[in-house]
Amino acid sequence: MSQLIPQGTLDYIKSVDLSLELCRKVLKLLIKNEKASDQTEAEVFIILQILLASNYSMNKVSEILNSLGFPEAFISDFVQSYGSVPKIRAGVVLPRLVDVNWKTVHEVSTSNVRKLHAPAISVQPVIQDLDGNFEDFNFTCTRAQLAELVYKLKSAIQQIDKIY
Repeated sequence: MSQLIPQGTLDYIKSVDLSLELCRKVLKLLIKNEKASDQTEAEVFIILQILLASNYSMNKVSEILNSLGFPEAFISDFVQSYGSVPKIRAGVVLPRLVDVNWKTVHEVSTSNVRKLHAPAISVQPVIQDLDGNFEDFNFTCTRAQLAELVYKLKSAIQQIDKIY
């Protein structure tokens, strides 16, 4: 458990006397997706978030809360309603890249039609936000800037490959 919850949070929770009212208040805040207002609420909030994001059995949840000094009445209420309390999706959820369109763009000077500037690349990624809506995010870059972007993306892929 100490791998998931910061040691400072564990130490703080063990040092305070948690009331039944406080624990129930924090659980309501968590379910309503509201913020905690003081340090004790925030520390309890963190622990409950981690428990709701975990795949622990009810016995393990009860054991953890008991070891941290949560009130017995809260533990029994929490464990009984654990199955019906909305679970938190673990991990970070970000918008996702759906598609990328691109085209080369040649800029011609208006004062001198014969003067041709260096070609640029118009990149048009299509992003799907968390609500499922699609957004276009357009930008133009030079060949050198595109090469740098591709290099950085390849580096990111290499880092992911090393990790997994």
